[in-house]
Formats: sequence, C-alpha cells, structure tokens
Amino acid sequence: MVVMLAILSIPSLFAASLDSGTAQKWVHRQLKANLATRLIEDMKAAGLQAPDRDMAERWDREFKQFERMEFVSVEVKHFIFVPTLITSSRMFVAKAVLRPENGKEVTRYFSLSAQNNFFDFFWVAEQSRWMWWFSI
Repeated sequence: MVVMLAILSIPSLFAASLDSGTAQKWVHRQLKANLATRLIEDMKAAGLQAPDRDMAERWDREFKQFERMEFVSVEVKHFIFVPTLITSSRMFVAKAVLRPENGKEVTRYFSLSAQNNFFDFFWVAEQSRWMWWFSI
C-alpha cells in the first residue's frame, strides 16, 4: 500500500514548486478571512444584524493589528501523499513563523492545494505539524 501511494505521488512531487512569497500571500489571505469570519460570528452571537459603534471600532483595531503582523519566515515543501489519480491537484505545506504586535513568534502550518494552473489555489487550511514531517 505504501509503495502504491509513493508511486501515485511521484507526479505531484515533480510539479513546479511554490515560492515562499506566493505562499505568504495565500496564508495572509486565509488568516484575514478567518479573522473576518470570527468577527461576524461574534456579531451574530451578540444578536446583531450589523456591528454597533463599539464593535466596529474593535473590528478596526483588530484588522489594524492583523495588518501589522510580521511574517518572519515562510518555508514551503511538497506534501508526499497526494492522491494524483483522485485529484489533479498538487499539495504544498507551508511553515510560517509569524510575529504579532506583541513580539512573540508563533509557528503555524498550512496546507495549500493548487489545481492544474500553478496560481489557481482553491484550498488553504491550517494544519498540524505532522503534515510538515511528511513533506519534502
């Protein structure tokens, strides 16, 4: 079974690589979308249809803090086990070291899948560290 998975993953491993700048752009976009989703869920949980003044000011502060977050480094690897017969995608794993405003560095891992077109990313998700271990 392992040999079969390895053979099926070879085309994905020889696919074009993803540069760290592009990965950073997609990770940043995903983190910003996650922040917006969380803020909207908070608003709905408060029973509001639109943010009130205090909530809007808090949102503004949080988005400004988010934009000041620094990407210290971004490394990209190919994920080994991509089922190439089931999907036409390539999968990359990005290790992003982030420094929020408070200055404490945080390492987070993201999977990025691309369909046929190298820049056509349709799936970016935060993952656990184990995916990084199974990437080359």
